[in-house]
Amino acid sequence: MAINRLQAPRPLYKIGDWLETTALGSALGIQAEQAHDTRLGETLDAVYPHYETIWQTIIQKAVTRYHLSLAWLHYDITSAYFEGLYTDSELVKYGYSRDHRPDTKQINIGLDVTAHGLPLAFRVLVGNTADRTTPRQNCEAVRALLTQTQRTETTFVHDRAMGTPETLVWYDQHDQTFITPMTAEGELQTLLDSVPLDELMRTPLAYHPARATQATEPAYYGVWREHIFTDPGHKVKTRVLVVYSVSKARLDGQKRDSALQKLQTRLEKIQTQLNQRKYKRRDYTLEQIHLAQRGNLARHLFDVTLGGEDGAMTLQVQVNADRLAQAKQRDGRYPLVTNRWDLDADQVLSHMKEQDVAEKRFAILKGPLQVHPLWLHKDERLVSLVLVVMIALLVYCLLEYLARQAQRQVTGRALLELFANYTVVRVNFADGSQLWTYPELALTQSQLLKDLGLPSPQQTLVLS
Repeated sequence: MAINRLQAPRPLYKIGDWLETTALGSALGIQAEQAHDTRLGETLDAVYPHYETIWQTIIQKAVTRYHLSLAWLHYDITSAYFEGLYTDSELVKYGYSRDHRPDTKQINIGLDVTAHGLPLAFRVLVGNTADRTTPRQNCEAVRALLTQTQRTETTFVHDRAMGTPETLVWYDQHDQTFITPMTAEGELQTLLDSVPLDELMRTPLAYHPARATQATEPAYYGVWREHIFTDPGHKVKTRVLVVYSVSKARLDGQKRDSALQKLQTRLEKIQTQLNQRKYKRRDYTLEQIHLAQRGNLARHLFDVTLGGEDGAMTLQVQVNADRLAQAKQRDGRYPLVTNRWDLDADQVLSHMKEQDVAEKRFAILKGPLQVHPLWLHKDERLVSLVLVVMIALLVYCLLEYLARQAQRQVTGRALLELFANYTVVRVNFADGSQLWTYPELALTQSQLLKDLGLPSPQQTLVLS
């Protein structure tokens, strides 16, 4: 099933048809007719009680064989949606949809990947699980896995949705290092506001986005501050890198200007209709003002005053100059919080920017590997199928890892496609014997196998 996810993902009831077109059945001693959906479903049932042990065993071997670094782990969550009622499922629930399908139920998948993008740990979560509630359990699960791989230390990097004061205090209590952005509010926002722009502009950072290879001007600036986060009864002292991003400042300004214009246009329209028809009523007018403000990020920048009574109202709309100046001063700024006191600003920013490695793995799950198991209606089978997909993802990512080690810039998808048309031939004789023939590899194929340190098809297929 894992190989099927890599080659040509199929629903369970079609895997037998796919198997019949491959040499895999003969290699494993499995007849295509045996691989029907009932039997595969029962296999997933049987796997479920052992899926964690299976994954740990595979990961331990991968870490050892390929000398994988676990010094940095990037943690993120994605969702996989389902079409159907799933009334009896304890996992499939309505929740925040990263697939932009709020009309469908879903499961969430938490994933830790190494700095090279190799999956290390995963968890299947209830579809309505909030991101902020997951880092502690994730840390405990990863630590158990690290113990099995005889690695003891790692630093977590995750998104701001998971970076809460409660989590940071818990990390500190358990000697866990981290880097995370955080939502700037309260005392943390005050800290960001306290950094003068000229101080930021005197401290350029070396980091540049990969797409900006020809850039000559700094793209980021940053200064260090210290900040104490508190949770009832506990405190943690952290370092805060106040980052100023040139591109973010530009986008922040554009979004605000657009929102200002949209809201001002709507409020001016209400002014022209004031004391006419429905707008003679104060309660209706207030409702329309609130509707215009709702969801508009510039709503706090306007002073809106509705005076008078029904039929004799006045509406005053004015941009608050002080709040607008403060908003402009905040453009492009965000905090990166860490308890790694040994890292400089460029290192912290670089590791945070590598967080997209987890997002790229989610793109593979939802693209080539198609983690969208709509045909399963038992929670145990859903979890087991996620295990299957994770095994496929690990193989996919290891192929890319080996290619990079060999200085080959090629994706896992391209690697698989390069061998997609390779065909072995089996000749069946009347006496029941068989003869397998292996066509000669193309030069690009043989060279790639050599570069990646992989065996030839003859050695790979140990046929029965």
